[in-house]
Amino acid sequence: MFKYTLTQEPGGSKNTMNKLIIYLLGLVSSLLLANCNTKPKETTHEQSTDPLTTIQYAQHFTLRYEQNYKVVQVKKAFSGSNQGFTYVLLPKGVKKPAKYSEAQVVRIPVKNVALTSTPPLAYLQWINAYDRIVAVGKTQHIYDTTLQQVIAQKEIPAIGSGKSLNNEVVMNLQPDVLMTSGVSKAAFGKYEQLIKVGIPVMVNSGWLETHPLGRLEWVKLMAALTNQEALVNKKFDEVVNEYKQVKQLAEKAKTHPSVFKGLLFKNTWYANGGRSYLAQLIADAGATYSWKDDPKTDLLTLDFEVVYPIGLKSNYWLNPGRQIRTKADLLKQDVRYKAFNSFQENHIYNNNHRQNSQGANDYWQSGITHPHIILKDFVKIFHPELLPDYEMVYHQRIE
Repeated sequence: MFKYTLTQEPGGSKNTMNKLIIYLLGLVSSLLLANCNTKPKETTHEQSTDPLTTIQYAQHFTLRYEQNYKVVQVKKAFSGSNQGFTYVLLPKGVKKPAKYSEAQVVRIPVKNVALTSTPPLAYLQWINAYDRIVAVGKTQHIYDTTLQQVIAQKEIPAIGSGKSLNNEVVMNLQPDVLMTSGVSKAAFGKYEQLIKVGIPVMVNSGWLETHPLGRLEWVKLMAALTNQEALVNKKFDEVVNEYKQVKQLAEKAKTHPSVFKGLLFKNTWYANGGRSYLAQLIADAGATYSWKDDPKTDLLTLDFEVVYPIGLKSNYWLNPGRQIRTKADLLKQDVRYKAFNSFQENHIYNNNHRQNSQGANDYWQSGITHPHIILKDFVKIFHPELLPDYEMVYHQRIE
């Protein structure tokens, strides 16, 4: 602390003022010199900042905010495997942190995105970012007519997926990131070739999530890539609130009907496990899933002899296959279905209400970002008295 005492000298105030000016000039010079000799504090990238978004429901990825970059960890990239990937989302000009030397780098905000599956399309649709798409997997899998028009107008190429991925086209496009979903570990070798030449490949494992809101929450990954966290947070919270309201409505139901799901295919009946997202939806809609006590999160493979007695007594039958639109279609598959209680009571419902002639089903596109609407469909199916004026969006009765 500097201290200066002004004293009055004999001979007048002029000399005193001159001395004061000289002292102040010297003091300022000393401070400037000291400041120049002090080294500026370096950014270490170790300090975390307040997150722009948080993950509440998703179990298979994490998102961390550092001082000037973001870190994404996909904890489970493939079904039946615990292999994961780490991605560093870096603004242009920011160097890759040494501690993430093995991670893939994605420069943000991404402007050009190549996609090989439909879930990432749903997230881009949700944030109105179709203009960032430079490639898609297969055009016949796309339900949204707006995107179909964009693809036609911009001549966006189809690059395939899995082992049929067209790496040459992808390399020519040089996208900021290629996003894929549902690819098997065995087929990932094609994608590793792209990683080796500097094209980041981000695996979206939202389809492995067991909660409908967890599947939706993968949109926050897209938000981090495009720097649109504020927009996505607002929309996400709105869907969460609506989902909870529909669930609370279902809690008023006086009955809890039994439900089974699936269809026999090549002598095997496929159904969702008791810890799957579908089981969660059925429970939240106030019904009882036939395999609710099964611990699996993925598909069950069952013999028809096991399913048959369940079908005889269950109140409702859900999602018997994308090609099934009438009860006659079911009987063409197997006449034994006629004995099912749900068949006799006209309680069969399928999720192909929004499916086009090419087989593209909006249930697997916009349905991912509208779990509250799917839940509403279920409440309408199981407890129609609770939603007397509601018309189903993704589901329809099979008659």
